[in-house]
Amino acid sequence: MSLFGFGGCKACGASESADPVKDTVKFCAEDKENMSPQMNEEEVAAAAAKEMYQRERAEAEAKKQRELEEEQKRAEEQAEEQQRQIKEEEARKQREEERREAEERVRVEEARKAAEEEQRRRQAQEAEEERISKETARLEREALEAQEAADKKKQIDDFLKQHGYASVNAKRKSKFGRYKYPLHTAVKHNPEIVPLLLGGGAESSNKNSAGLTPYEYAKKLKAPCESVLRPTS
Repeated sequence: MSLFGFGGCKACGASESADPVKDTVKFCAEDKENMSPQMNEEEVAAAAAKEMYQRERAEAEAKKQRELEEEQKRAEEQAEEQQRQIKEEEARKQREEERREAEERVRVEEARKAAEEEQRRRQAQEAEEERISKETARLEREALEAQEAADKKKQIDDFLKQHGYASVNAKRKSKFGRYKYPLHTAVKHNPEIVPLLLGGGAESSNKNSAGLTPYEYAKKLKAPCESVLRPTS
């Protein structure tokens, strides 16, 4: 039985619609058709008010449902946006870290190459300085040796010229058939020049007219150059 004492609407009773607005409209339309002449105006007004209430309630619930769905959708979109931003930030940080690491590798490699180049340059410079130092020492040594040789030669030449010898092994004859060699003269007059004459190629085996070698002659005179002329064998 209906709210107003009439038989229920089959269409309304059989419907399981979830839309309260549509159900209310169907209910009211069918009830109006089945409404008896005895219903007074108050009942009609009450039915209309109930219909309006139900419709407004259904609309409010539908609106609230839509708002909830929209709010949920906005929340989901906001969460997705936040997640996207987080991923982008993480990707940016990752790229930045990779860039810094790459720059650091480049810096380390450049520093290593610069250090190796500096080491090679320093080694080359040290090698060149050592070469120059050795070359300078060699030249100075050779110059000194040349000067010493020149000085020795001059002393020998001066001695030979002073005593009338043509060379360090030249025989000089004197009166009465006597003769001698530069070493014999040096033993008697210039013992200090004996080593120079020997160094200049003078033969210590040359004998004078008395049959004496320079050593034998020095031993006879007890000259200070005796040890220099002593035979080694």
